[in-house]
Amino acid sequence: MNFLQQKRWAPYIVGSLIGMVMVTSYYLTGVFLGISSGCTKVALIFSCISCHYSSSSIYNLSEYFQLVVIFGVVIGSFISSYFSKSFTQEAVPSLWRMNFGDSFTKRALFSFVGGIIVIFGARIAGGCTSGKSIASGLQLLLPAWIFTLSLFSTAVITSFILYRNR
Repeated sequence: MNFLQQKRWAPYIVGSLIGMVMVTSYYLTGVFLGISSGCTKVALIFSCISCHYSSSSIYNLSEYFQLVVIFGVVIGSFISSYFSKSFTQEAVPSLWRMNFGDSFTKRALFSFVGGIIVIFGARIAGGCTSGKSIASGLQLLLPAWIFTLSLFSTAVITSFILYRNR
């Protein structure tokens, strides 16, 4: 089977590929890949446009490299789902429906609020999962390991609470 058509890849291969991408990114640009910084830049752009605030930092394109990551994640997800033939269009996934009901509005509201909480937490922590766990973990920084252990333990506990009916 062609490895691009697999729905799940071996974690050792994926981890190695992510490590190579991070090292290459740092070598070529001097910046590790991350998403939360890109989201902050988008907010800065919109705040500067809406209030006619002029800042020299919004014109420095080298600071917007991480915006490419946001588009890359979206485009890469579509490409991956296309090759693995796993693309589906469902407004309310079956696992959500089983635990919380059929309401699309409820699903959208929870997703939006959850996204805001995650970005807020990422900015407080000084980076998102890719920034803290992967980039700082590659540098063997202790805060990265503490963050990663906290992240995964909290995710497991939350999953057990939210999806206890499964």
